[in-house]
Amino acid sequence: MDGDSARGKLMASSGILSALLCYFFLPLGYPAERVSSDPLNVLTNAREILDLGTERARNSPHPAALSGVVTFPVPGANWVFVQDATAGILTIYTNAEARPASGDAVKVTGRVGAGLLAPIVMGARLETIGAGALPQAHHIPAARLAAGDAFGHWVEVDGAIRDVGRDTSKLIVFVSSGGIRFHAVIQAPQSSELPADWLDAQVRLRGVCWTDVDRENLEVTYQLTSDFSIGVGRQHFIQDSADVAVPSRAWGNSIFLGGRTGELRISAGLYDSHTDSVSNLSSFVALGRNLASWLDGELFVLQSRPQGRAVTTTPILSLRERVSPRVGLVQQITVAEGRPRVQFGGSLLTAIGDFALDYTIVHQPFQPFSPFRSAVNITARLQLGRYSTNLGTYVQPDGTVDYAASGSTFLYMGQLGGVQPQRVGSNGGIARYVVRGRVLDEAGQPVEGAAIDFDGETVFTNARGEFLLRLRQPRRLEPHVLLNEFLLPGRWRVNAVPERLQAQPEDRARPVEIRLERAVPIPALPDSIRPEPSDTLLPLVPPGGEAAKP
Repeated sequence: MDGDSARGKLMASSGILSALLCYFFLPLGYPAERVSSDPLNVLTNAREILDLGTERARNSPHPAALSGVVTFPVPGANWVFVQDATAGILTIYTNAEARPASGDAVKVTGRVGAGLLAPIVMGARLETIGAGALPQAHHIPAARLAAGDAFGHWVEVDGAIRDVGRDTSKLIVFVSSGGIRFHAVIQAPQSSELPADWLDAQVRLRGVCWTDVDRENLEVTYQLTSDFSIGVGRQHFIQDSADVAVPSRAWGNSIFLGGRTGELRISAGLYDSHTDSVSNLSSFVALGRNLASWLDGELFVLQSRPQGRAVTTTPILSLRERVSPRVGLVQQITVAEGRPRVQFGGSLLTAIGDFALDYTIVHQPFQPFSPFRSAVNITARLQLGRYSTNLGTYVQPDGTVDYAASGSTFLYMGQLGGVQPQRVGSNGGIARYVVRGRVLDEAGQPVEGAAIDFDGETVFTNARGEFLLRLRQPRRLEPHVLLNEFLLPGRWRVNAVPERLQAQPEDRARPVEIRLERAVPIPALPDSIRPEPSDTLLPLVPPGGEAAKP
């Protein structure tokens, strides 16, 4: 195999790529099948087991007896990938004294079970019968790996390395191949240094394919009235398997209601969640309202009913104070197990950006004994001219906190985040209503960085002078231009602004227009130095030379 120096280092330093992890979300549906009354025959190769499919493997646990070669033993677990002449398969063995290594010839005896994506062998006894050789890797495009066609198989795939990271004893390589992005994990690399010269190298990776799946993620919301909506959802989660541990799975059903009556915000939800071993029926009720022009309060009552444990009830009071247009304070009071706890946060808006520390109550399905959590959200945005840098934290479904970062021309105020567990309370749900518009100067040119306040919510215009505010209810709002809060320098006066605006469904919202004029006009050029139209671009006359020709 020909390749550049970076590719050579990859194959030489890593030896065998231990695992190829393909991250994709695949909608899967399992048809109901009748459990066969025929005697369950012994399956003797991996292909026979895989051909059952997950549902038949779950309903018909055939005995299995096969021989093959270990392609990858999962560190820290009694899990091993074994490949015979027909296919590769994941095996969970029970004899803890076994010490399988890549290349060992083994004999597997156990029963067929259902894995997350494909049938597996469970409750197996693993016996090493000698030294073997790794099988010939099948060259498979990344798109087929993403579809799960080669789960557990020893494969090879070509691609380009886009980033490299380290996590304790392993390297994580982020790869792009055929429009598909995935990451590969290299166990026990020979060097402790990050191989920076691998970046953008064209490589050929060999390893075991693991395709993560996220099944049956559905959410349906119905608008009962203009002020109330109800929804139901079904979600599946898989823990991040970047650590090359076989991930856990959580799934559940939910029903939620949210709306407003007068000044009172009301929301409630019921979660029936399950992990691999524990189920929980949990619920929440939340009431919120503006207590004053500068103070908003929301009371949560959270209840958890984990399987085999006592019911727990936790009240949480959140208070948000607007000290000034630039400064806000947050206080959250929680009473858990009879003991109060107070947390503080706030927000600060400056000329160069904004910073906030806030709290969001989320439902975390991978924590069945304490499914609700008040998670810290930290966001920061630095504005440098037309460019901004954003940093933010978010909570993953297993309760861990991760972060996101990005840079762009500035658009609107808002938090960053990724796929998150469902938020709880009147601040959760989908914002279906919007107010959108443009801010223009006296010449009809866009004004970027303009600050517009809508009943305490501040938005900023982007480079095209556009602004957007999302709301969960079709409220009437009174816009105010905050002349002292603009992100870019300049002095302005308000020329025309609507007195009140009505939030509309996003597909029907018409943009409004706000007109400003400069308090200090830009001086016009004297006629003596005003360029002629033909001189604005070409020709250019260098000193002592002739006019440049296009």
